[in-house]
Order: sequence, then C-alpha cells, then structure tokens
Amino acid sequence: MGINLIFRKGSMKVEAGMFAGAFVDRRLEVRCEQVYRAMLDAKSAVLHRCCPDRAAMTGAYRLMNNHHVSYEQVRERLTGNWSCAGKRILCIQDTSEANFTSHSGALSSKDPDIGPLTKGTHAGFFMHPSLCLDMEDGFPLGLSELLLFNRRWGQPDKHERRYKELALEEKESYRWLECAQSSRQKLSDAAYVLFVADREADIYELFHRLPDGKSDVLVRLCRDRLLYQGSDQTPKMSQQLGLCPAEAASLAVRKSGQRKERVAELQVRYTRLEIASPMNGTGAKTHTQVYVVEAREKPSSAPKGEQAICWQLVTSMPGSGRQCSASTTTACAGE
Repeated sequence: MGINLIFRKGSMKVEAGMFAGAFVDRRLEVRCEQVYRAMLDAKSAVLHRCCPDRAAMTGAYRLMNNHHVSYEQVRERLTGNWSCAGKRILCIQDTSEANFTSHSGALSSKDPDIGPLTKGTHAGFFMHPSLCLDMEDGFPLGLSELLLFNRRWGQPDKHERRYKELALEEKESYRWLECAQSSRQKLSDAAYVLFVADREADIYELFHRLPDGKSDVLVRLCRDRLLYQGSDQTPKMSQQLGLCPAEAASLAVRKSGQRKERVAELQVRYTRLEIASPMNGTGAKTHTQVYVVEAREKPSSAPKGEQAICWQLVTSMPGSGRQCSASTTTACAGE
C-alpha cells in the first residue's frame, strides 16, 4: 500500500489474559498467549524465529494442531479487543499472501484451506487485516478485523464465471466492503473512522454503502468512472477533473525505490462529482457523491529519467478543495 508504519517497542499493548475464556481448556489460553507474545517480541510469525527453544516450538505446533482451537476463536480476541471510545481512527486495510509453496510436498490438493495464490502455481492462502491507528498521533491501537480466504484449485476463470455480472457479495473483492462494515460495527464507540485502502478498493459499493456521517472512505483512484448526469452523453471523471482550476503546491518527497528525494512542484485539482453505479452491475442503478483530488507534478520538477508524480485519490470525505488537497498530498507522500 505504500503506507510506512513504525512500531515502537511495546506499542502494541497486550492485555493480560487476552485469551481468557476463549478455549475449553485454561492451558490452551496460556499457551496461545505465550505464542502471541513471542511473535510480537520477535516481530515474526515464523515459529523457529520467535520460539526461544524446542519445547516452546513443540508447544506452539501442538496448539495450532489442536481441534479445540479455531481461527474464529483467535480472531475474536485479536480484533476490537481495545477501547476506541471518543477516538478519531484511521482504519487501514490491505491483503497479504501466506505462501507455502516450499512446503508443497507436505500439502494436499484437497486441503480446503490452501489454494492457488496470485501466481497461480504457488500455494497458500490470503489474509486481509484492518489495522487501526489513532489519527491524532499515528499510534497503532490494534486490529478491527482479520479475514482469511483462499481460492480453489481448478476454479473457472473470470470469463467462464461471467465475473462482471456477479453481485459484489459473490466476488473476491467483497472483502473490502465486508472488512470495513465489520470494522465499523466494532468501532461504533469511536468519534470518527476514516477507512483507507489502495487501488484494489476503488469499488463503487464502498462509497455507496459505507459512509454514514461518522465514517468515510479514502482510496487511491483506479478506475475512470462514468459520471451521473441523467443523459446518454455521460462524461468520465478525468474529463471533469481536467476542467478544474489547478492550485500550486510544494511537497518534500523522500527517496523511495527509484524515486529521488526532492521538493516536488505540484498542480493540485479538486472537485466534487456524482458517480454512477457500474453499467454491468446487478440490481437497480444508483449514483453517489464523491470528492476527487489529483496532485500532478510539473514536468520541469521531475528529475531527468524519472516519471513525474501523479497522485489521484477519491473520497467520501467532504471539505474545501484546499483541505482535501492538503490531506491528499500528505497521505500520498508516504507511499
């Protein structure tokens, strides 16, 4: 996602007895808490890296193979098990892979929890967590949701499944909305929640169903959407954005990969738009209001041989053009 987080020592607070009452056996609770604390201390979920000795590693393997311990039980204790009352929260979600290809000889193709990854020949499963930060100081508060899912071996491709015609709930991308809606419920005591995600979350339903006065959405723009204007001659987002006046802005950009450190001279545009629901979507056609911000670097500002910066964000968060522009450029600077 391009969001850099610095975890200070002891920043993720672990409550004593965090897994109390989670399992049928008190010994499982103690062992689960020991393994969890060891992973946090080692900043690794690889058992031979976080377990101090062979006995601890054996105990961890036995815990994970115990039929009295389930993902749902652990997930319930890891998500939302902290106070959010009155806080303004940044809720960031993204997807990661757990790749077990190197252990493929020990895996069965009939294992219901293992399937193909992004690279189809690799085996594993996907994790989709939602991490919450205090908006005031960026301090990590904890997880609000953690979804696990996997694809099936031999699954028909998107063309065969007529993927575009499926309801969102039948698509893999539903995880973005499902995770946010579950998080919003667990964070109901918060003063405000801003859900942040990368381009994959540029989904119409996220903007149409999620904002409710106490929560908003902010994602990297991925699709040049059709606008709602009640006519057959419907312009696209980029066309309308190009007509908006630009404001000059300067931003210190740190070195990242091939990008050189510099002060970028930007042209920032902001507009409010009414976007239409996808033409190939299911159900009644609707429309919803969003705000789009573009920060485009002047060609003369970009170093020779490097592509000029162009950041585009879409949000449900209302505000003046200057306010949204400042928030956008600040958020993107950490990409």
